[in-house]
Amino acid sequence: MKILRTISAARCAISDRIMITRGAKGKYPLDDENYYKTLVNISGPSTHNPKKIAKSFYAAYQHNMERITYIENMMNMLKEPSMLSKIYHRMFKK
Repeated sequence: MKILRTISAARCAISDRIMITRGAKGKYPLDDENYYKTLVNISGPSTHNPKKIAKSFYAAYQHNMERITYIENMMNMLKEPSMLSKIYHRMFKK
C-alpha cells in the first residue's frame, strides 16, 4: 500500500507541475483561476532552474502525500462500526 501511495503522490505532483508550467505560458486553458493560484502557492511558480524544479516537485509531492494519508485516515474511520450500529446489534442481535 505504501508503494501505491508513493506512486500516486508522485504522479499527482508531476501533473500539478505540468499544469503550473503550461498555465504560466498561457498554453493551458485555465477554467478555475483559484485552483491555479493554489497550486502555485503550494509548490511554487514555473521555473527552469533544475534545483528549483526539484524543490517545487518535492513540495508538490509532500502536499499530495498529506492529502492521500488524510483520505486514507478518513476511509479507515468509516470502516469501523459506529456506536449506534454497535448498540443496535447488541440490542437486536438475539
